[in-house]
Amino acid sequence: MAIIDLKTEHTLYDENAADGGINYQGHGAAFLKKDLSEPLQYCEDLEREEAQELFDAHEDYYFGDTSLSWEFTSKPPMGKGKVAMWFAKYWKNGYYEEPYE
Repeated sequence: MAIIDLKTEHTLYDENAADGGINYQGHGAAFLKKDLSEPLQYCEDLEREEAQELFDAHEDYYFGDTSLSWEFTSKPPMGKGKVAMWFAKYWKNGYYEEPYE
């Protein structure tokens, strides 16, 4: 599990940009390239197929949550069964629904 301070560690962070230059949208489930060379990719902005491709590329991408304090916390890689269960739970009618906790 990795905890990344997006303001100090992300290579594309720009303090003058509203989204930090990294597509930061606040708290949410997202993917982050492990070498920090791409902006965040929030689940709510992705099509199901795009999210599946990122889950399949777990060697290159973290899956986790962003916080309101500009931190990204990765979750352990999930196997195909857990990914399928995740889609069944959060991807209703083809659209991502933010989990309520």
